[in-house]
Amino acid sequence: ESGIEIKNVKPAPVKAVTTEVNKDASPIHNVIRNEEKSGHYALIAGAFQVMENADNFLEKLKADGFDASFAGKKDGLQLVAYGFYASKAEAKKALQNIKETGGHAWIKKN
Repeated sequence: ESGIEIKNVKPAPVKAVTTEVNKDASPIHNVIRNEEKSGHYALIAGAFQVMENADNFLEKLKADGFDASFAGKKDGLQLVAYGFYASKAEAKKALQNIKETGGHAWIKKN
């Protein structure tokens, strides 16, 4: 025996996982804002075969406060991006923020 007695131990509270994304946290809004949506790295939020679904998702992201836009196509799917970033480091920070808040995304180099 170690001589240590443990009494009334309560498990640590577990943070609930949510699909909500903290849009106010840096660097989600730290994107290049211009009409051409330039930036070397896109943070892809979804890929859609049906253009209407891509449009609806894009509008939802915009309504949620993201600088969302289309990011080209991959394997015949329309890509929708949370935003564009000038550097891979900025894109990784944004990706980490989204993952920490229960979201899913991936980085595409333009």
